[in-house]
Amino acid sequence: ADRADAWRKFATSPEWSKVKVIKFRDDFAGQELFELNEFIKIKTMLKDARQGLSFSTETARQVKPLFDRIFADDGPMRVISLLEVLSILSVSDYMLLEASPEAPGSEAGDIRLQRVLDYIRSRLNAGKNITLSEVAKQAGMTTQAFSKYFHQTTRRKFIDYVVELKLGRAGSMLVDTDMTILEICYESGFNNLSNFNRHFRNFKGMTPREYRKKYRQLIL
Repeated sequence: ADRADAWRKFATSPEWSKVKVIKFRDDFAGQELFELNEFIKIKTMLKDARQGLSFSTETARQVKPLFDRIFADDGPMRVISLLEVLSILSVSDYMLLEASPEAPGSEAGDIRLQRVLDYIRSRLNAGKNITLSEVAKQAGMTTQAFSKYFHQTTRRKFIDYVVELKLGRAGSMLVDTDMTILEICYESGFNNLSNFNRHFRNFKGMTPREYRKKYRQLIL
């Protein structure tokens, strides 16, 4: 419990919110660059990045010196450093943070969808259970209508989206804390260890223990 409280405290601390932002145009290095075969992975990652991406701690540590160099460099070296960062990120494992708002029939500024996503995150961050019927009420829709609406606008089933968010939190805790797998299971919103392990293997392709071992080794 103490370790869970410590992780929760860190996740809401000022340090958690310190960011540096790099803005660049799609054609910052020329219109045709990302059309080359060598840049296909970067192009795919940038498309996914519209939904928000989460990278492992090891990947963050790997690109940090390059990221800092972008702010220190001038001229062509700044572009070269940015391309290095994009190259590393494009071949790293990452998780999509948000449902895509670009499905047919939706708009990027869909207030109802944003309200729904905010509600889902707030419930999960508070360690509370969440059901389809509860979220449907937030959207002012019947359960059946909301289920169809959510799938059309996010291209995901509601339950799959919720599980992905839970597993994203679980993955961070496995790498960044010493909490036991059972503690992480409950802290990330799963009701039992068997269910947690099954979902984790389905989505990550490995068990929570294997995931922790793999990424802890990378960090060391």
